[in-house]
Amino acid sequence: MYLRTPKRYQKQRRHLLSLRWLWLWILTPLVVIGGWQIYENRDRLAPPVQQALYDLANNARNSVATITAPTPLPTEDPLRRIQVANAAWVQGSIDEAVREYEAVLPAIPNDVQSHYRYTFGLIMQGKAQEALEAAEKTITANPFSSDAWAVRAMALNESGRQGEAIASAMQALQLDPKNARATAVLAEAYFDSNQVERALTTVENALKDDPDSVEALYVYGRIQAESRFDFVEAAAAFERAFSLAPNMPHIGVQLAYMQLQEQDAEAGFETLQRILEMNPQNADALYAAGYFAFSQFGDPNQALDFLTRCVDNNPKSASCYWYMGQVYFNTGQNEQARDAFMKAIEAGTTNTRYYLSAGRINITLNNCTAAVPLLREGYELESSRPSPNQDRLEEFNEALASCGIGASAAPPAGTSGTTGDALEIEGGEETEGALDGEGE
Repeated sequence: MYLRTPKRYQKQRRHLLSLRWLWLWILTPLVVIGGWQIYENRDRLAPPVQQALYDLANNARNSVATITAPTPLPTEDPLRRIQVANAAWVQGSIDEAVREYEAVLPAIPNDVQSHYRYTFGLIMQGKAQEALEAAEKTITANPFSSDAWAVRAMALNESGRQGEAIASAMQALQLDPKNARATAVLAEAYFDSNQVERALTTVENALKDDPDSVEALYVYGRIQAESRFDFVEAAAAFERAFSLAPNMPHIGVQLAYMQLQEQDAEAGFETLQRILEMNPQNADALYAAGYFAFSQFGDPNQALDFLTRCVDNNPKSASCYWYMGQVYFNTGQNEQARDAFMKAIEAGTTNTRYYLSAGRINITLNNCTAAVPLLREGYELESSRPSPNQDRLEEFNEALASCGIGASAAPPAGTSGTTGDALEIEGGEETEGALDGEGE
């Protein structure tokens, strides 16, 4: 009987080359050679390896951040704010409408009507520079919109850049030759550059295209009141325009001036107060209220209150600073008058009347050194207009002569029409009724 020895205790036959040794002899040289190659090419191989590791780490961070990120809030529907803005516009609360349009415009970059109203609202508030910026965005919203180019022309005209305003209005008419609004804007730019006859012909063409054009009726009323001095015709135009657009405060302001011409200052002042209840920051209405308070009711304190509100809300309102200077001058406060007139110039204006007033007050204070540059600049501005006002040029010459200096050039030829100058500083006398209000 034999006992079987377990296999594992049996004597194993050893081979000279085992499989494990074979792999070791094969792989070792490969690993050594591969490592040497990597070392030799480390400058070329390192960047992609580092980038791969960076991407891996970045993906891991993003995965963690995504896991813990808060749920995004729903985007606000702009429709509600548009409805609020439109309602305020229709009701005549232009200040509120401007605030609402400003808040919602980023969400509706191609809504031309909202951009148009926002820009026009800024113009009515007397914020010419802001209106210019908004006008460019209105054109961006739709470069082929005739109204977009028309409101840009309004903003340029409000800034005293009549030549550019005319070009912009013409572009609007190229897009839509029958756009009565654009034609009216073109007429107003002609009028404010002292081209009265061309302005009248242009606005009459606008009324032929659309007898109910609020813009055309407004400009027609301005021409009749400020150049033709036909206050009956002007009042009829403003009343018609205001009946069609009772939400437009600038028309109400002009109507108040017509009520003043009809010897009903109380009614005119009440009209202005109603406008200010709805639009407490409206520069046209604040200017007019200051004018009524001082010139009609003899209350300089109330006038200065209105005018201070105007410049507080509209620091670039040159006309409110200018009339503030008139009030100070007529109450014997010459130093304050000079400061106000200078602020009117610093606010940025091409209204030559403001330069004349600033020059004259410095002459009154025996400061020809300050007066002469202002008078010369105003003279040059007036001379450069397509139709210079000869009476105004003569006033500049007289003021310069009082300092012993003549104008730099003789007055150019041209028509001597006027566009409704307000108060002049001479003796505090009133001339022509301040019918141009906020216009510069």
